[in-house]
Amino acid sequence: MTVLVQMINPDGSGRKMTCDSRCYNAIGSTCNCCCGGVNHGVGFQSASKFWNDVSKQDPKALNALAEGLEKSKAVRKEDVHKIINFLTKSVVKGNL
Repeated sequence: MTVLVQMINPDGSGRKMTCDSRCYNAIGSTCNCCCGGVNHGVGFQSASKFWNDVSKQDPKALNALAEGLEKSKAVRKEDVHKIINFLTKSVVKGNL
């Protein structure tokens, strides 16, 4: 299983949020990962491109991530910007 991104949920639970093959190869509609459902069922190539675009701070990718996380039940609404800031900084530095 290829993990594209992994982080700890900032809600204090210590729960890991991962964007991996369970997400980008998914068939069902439920997504609980750190992409907010943006990569759900799109395949490895598209998911990799999305995270590459996030690393370049592409506005379209960042907006899609924010919208997905805001709709997601995987994170609290107040944590959306914390997650985007963390992911943007970490992906850019290659720490994920």
